[in-house]
Amino acid sequence: MADGLLSNESAIEFFKHEVEDAMARQHLKTSDWTSYYVVNLLATFVAVDRRPPASLDEEALGVRLARALQAEGSAQREALRRVGDHSLFLVGFFSDSLSNRLVDVDYYISLGGSAYGHLANRDEEAFTPAIRSAIFA
Repeated sequence: MADGLLSNESAIEFFKHEVEDAMARQHLKTSDWTSYYVVNLLATFVAVDRRPPASLDEEALGVRLARALQAEGSAQREALRRVGDHSLFLVGFFSDSLSNRLVDVDYYISLGGSAYGHLANRDEEAFTPAIRSAIFA
């Protein structure tokens, strides 16, 4: 086996390094929270000890987005986050295989953007009153 194929670092460490390198190559700057979120998202998708998510083939992401928008409260936030995360993961890792298909990369970008956008617009509900008063006091 070639050197460097196996590593003792955790998925978090691996993806932290990869995200930092990719951002440097693309001359992107973001908050530490954004980098942290992306690194944890990637590590979650490769975690061996977690329960597998509902298969993406079981229900289309567009249907899942519609269901999420019909939900309320924390169930809606969680469902929107999952749609956004799955879209981000699909586009990030499988964009080449999604090209030239009926449902292409732009579709998944739009779905994820819509899900994350709805979450961003709900900022008044993002924190409980106690947390909101502690943060914004």
